[in-house]
Amino acid sequence: MNLTALCSFRTMRRETTIKTLRIMKLTAIILLAVCLQVSANGFSQKVTLSMKNAPLQKVFKEINRQTGFQFFYKDVLLKQVGKINIEVKDAAIDEVLKQCFSNLSITYDIADKTIVVKERTELNNIVAELPPPPPLKITGVVKDEKGEPVAGASVTVKGTNSGTTTNESGYFELNNVNENATLVITATNIETVEVKVSGKTSFDIAVKIKVSSLDQIQIIGYGSTTKRLTTGAISTVKSDQINLRPVDNIFQALQGQVSGLAITNPGSGVGSPQQILIRGKNSITSGTVPLIILDGVIINQNLGNIKGSAFYQDGVSVLNSINPNDVKSIDILKDADATAIYGSRGTNGVIIITTKGAQVSDTRVSANVSAGVARAAGAVKRLNTEQYLQYRKDAFAVGNATDASAINPIVPSSFNAPDLTVWSQTAYTDYAKFEIDNPAYSYNADVSMVGGTKEFNFLTSISYAKKYDTYLFDPYQERYNGRMRFNHTSKNDKFKLSLNTILGIENQKFAQLNIGGSIPSSSTNAPNFELYKTDGTYNYPGGSGAISGAIIIRYLTRI
Repeated sequence: MNLTALCSFRTMRRETTIKTLRIMKLTAIILLAVCLQVSANGFSQKVTLSMKNAPLQKVFKEINRQTGFQFFYKDVLLKQVGKINIEVKDAAIDEVLKQCFSNLSITYDIADKTIVVKERTELNNIVAELPPPPPLKITGVVKDEKGEPVAGASVTVKGTNSGTTTNESGYFELNNVNENATLVITATNIETVEVKVSGKTSFDIAVKIKVSSLDQIQIIGYGSTTKRLTTGAISTVKSDQINLRPVDNIFQALQGQVSGLAITNPGSGVGSPQQILIRGKNSITSGTVPLIILDGVIINQNLGNIKGSAFYQDGVSVLNSINPNDVKSIDILKDADATAIYGSRGTNGVIIITTKGAQVSDTRVSANVSAGVARAAGAVKRLNTEQYLQYRKDAFAVGNATDASAINPIVPSSFNAPDLTVWSQTAYTDYAKFEIDNPAYSYNADVSMVGGTKEFNFLTSISYAKKYDTYLFDPYQERYNGRMRFNHTSKNDKFKLSLNTILGIENQKFAQLNIGGSIPSSSTNAPNFELYKTDGTYNYPGGSGAISGAIIIRYLTRI
């Protein structure tokens, strides 16, 4: 009985041991599986990307979002690499990274969940160890716009003393030329051209014929000529010279540009016309204004006086409505050429204005916008009210000198000294600055479109300009311009049709001085003469604040 019990106990203990071992084995297997799964998650997470021409920063950000991997890098490295294309679906992180960094000058290292981007030093070392490329033998032909060979042209390697010249066929050879060098082709009769070698060994180089200033076209009454062939006194100003000056009137751009041509501004108001003289005054009673022709149309330059304005005694000019940017050239005929072509109308000279025309080219649109501000020149610094009144009191205390006495005081009164007895002793207005030294803003905008074929080409342009004056009450000149030019030529060149229209609208608010009456009286208005009446209106009439009488003093000091 006792033996039976012992055997039963031993059997139970053995079964318990076996169960324990089984549990331990199962636990070990589960732990191993978990570890393997964690490792697999660390290096085998699936990534899906579809990006084209994408910067690496954007690719890294998307990988980080899908996997949690952090990237460390220098911005300068990624900027040097540029953008990449990548297309993967459910790919492992290692495969994605290999595809990202393939054929790049950078590489990476992985540490835990961190990816460090670095330079590919091996590639840098290989590049540094590569021998320089061998020098090249360069051959080529230089031809002009007509396809004719250019003989005697100098072909040099920029920055070196190596060079040669073209033969009669325009052919040249150069040895030992670096693949990154630049060839410079020059000659007295062609425009200078620079050509990059970029590893090439054969060149066909086209150059432009240089136009001498003696061969520039000049427009005359019955056609055109050149400086080389002309026998008269003709001066030409091209659009390049006109556009260098920010002017509102084309004749302002001619000031100081042409010998024998004198251009002055007798009126000081904005938009007032210029007085034009070619080789001085040629007539006493028949006027001195030259004949002005715009695209073959004679322009009337004598428009008369504008009543009520001291600034426009010579009227206004229709030429104010012409946009200087539309002008191609201006030719000035000074001597017998003018009268030989235009008769007595050309006695005072002839000015021929030619506007820009249509071109055979691809359609081009150009725009120009500008703004500016001007102030009066030669402004003076005036005494303030306290200083001015003290001068006046001192002057009355001295009075008029006589043979008997050098000092004869004068008693101020409302008649001879309203500034001391009637007007405010504290008010102050700088009348010269108030009336003639205001900021004058200007705005200009123009848009043009040109192009077409030989059969049909066109030019259209619109422009707007507005310019204020420095005088009181904001006088201004406002201009609207529109141009259309169309040319049609038949295929056999036997029929040609040209249409040229110019529209100009000018608005002006004329300059005037309503307080001082004129610039001199504005400068001598007493500073304590009150600018406004009690009802808030200006203290008219003009000249009311000008001081004269027993004592006349100057109270202006230069800056």
